[in-house]
Amino acid sequence: MMDGLSADAQEEQGRDVDDGIFHGYLSIIHHTFPLLPAVKSRLQEQLGQCSLLLREAFIEALNATMKSFAVPNAEGDSRAANRLLGDWEAETAERSTVSDLIHLQTLILMIIEADNHGPASLKGQHPGPSKSSLIGRAVGVAYSLSLQRSHIDSSIDVQPELDTDHVLGIRAWWILVIIDRWNAIGTADPMMIPNDTVTLSAGLKLVFGEAIYRFIMLSYIIGHWLPASLTAPESLGPGSGAAASAAFNVNMEMWRADFPPDITPADFPVVHLAYWHCRLLAYLFMPSALATDIVWASKELVRLLVENPSLLSPLSHHFTCLASLSLLELTKVEKTREEATQLLKQILESHIAPSSWDSSIRDKIAETVRPSTSSGAEVQGLQHLADLAAATEVSTGAAPEIKTDDVPKFRTSDTYDDLGFDPRPMLRAGYLNALNLSTS
Repeated sequence: MMDGLSADAQEEQGRDVDDGIFHGYLSIIHHTFPLLPAVKSRLQEQLGQCSLLLREAFIEALNATMKSFAVPNAEGDSRAANRLLGDWEAETAERSTVSDLIHLQTLILMIIEADNHGPASLKGQHPGPSKSSLIGRAVGVAYSLSLQRSHIDSSIDVQPELDTDHVLGIRAWWILVIIDRWNAIGTADPMMIPNDTVTLSAGLKLVFGEAIYRFIMLSYIIGHWLPASLTAPESLGPGSGAAASAAFNVNMEMWRADFPPDITPADFPVVHLAYWHCRLLAYLFMPSALATDIVWASKELVRLLVENPSLLSPLSHHFTCLASLSLLELTKVEKTREEATQLLKQILESHIAPSSWDSSIRDKIAETVRPSTSSGAEVQGLQHLADLAAATEVSTGAAPEIKTDDVPKFRTSDTYDDLGFDPRPMLRAGYLNALNLSTS
């Protein structure tokens, strides 16, 4: 009798979050997207306030997401998570703030999981719902919670509790904003969260910490640059290209000039990778850019990727893809061919910060650059990803400070003459789509 009651109670309670899965989340996602509480017991407390269907949908989504990062013993299916979530959404029962927050967190986890299917996710050939549809659903849930109006009062010099529902809601909103901006710049799709609903405040430093706050600022800059950069007319009048790109470059310089020196590449590699990624984008959008500008930013990205081979992040594929495609174009330019080729060989032959897109990126590079040895390429990819996910800690080796001298001079050309290639087709297609088209 007691055993029967215990079984019924266990069935009603559903699954718990697995310790290994939660540790994988903390090691891989939390340092970039602090979506969930930092303590498992707090997450279990929130899940305990939700219906069984929603709890199961969340756990299935979390497991599927960590499986996509090759975390050991992670067994989950985004399609099953979507079915469970759809069943819960169809229910007419009254919902609470906590259940709506878990709903939003579940969708964001599914977005991250979809991204990890590589170019197949752009073709709609991966299992589960499309990334764009998930972002749209998540934005709707965030608006229903009025998260775009939530804030922390920075005038009160008190550190807020970071795992309250209010703070977790703010974090979920800004993570969704970041995901929306990076998805838009990578695929050239319109942003689903308009800029007039996104307001930076000093209180975000209390919620995210200085390093992630700086990363949010970069994403904020991307959001304000996107409409002009991706929808600009094909033909620009004299001076218009330089004028349009100047704002992006000025914003990047202001961001860099105010950057705290204690946020080092060794401790916060994703922030530094994001900076050089945006710096490279700024040059690519600038018709007066020099080939040396593109080499400089790409070299810094490659250096950080090589110096952080244990780094697992939801954004690693963005960094590797844009740097690789830019360098591949530079191999067609006589004055940059040798240096660009050497940097591409580094990507091919070195352990780099891995992603599930690496195989497609490496195949594209190999079409142009054949490595001197195949051993470096063979140890990359999913096996490297699995080895890192199995580790108990994520190691980020020491790296130099951001280079701040020798900033290239201002130019006024609108023709990409010195660059040697026109990057606008790649940018207007979205660099992730450009890789997809080139590997299809």
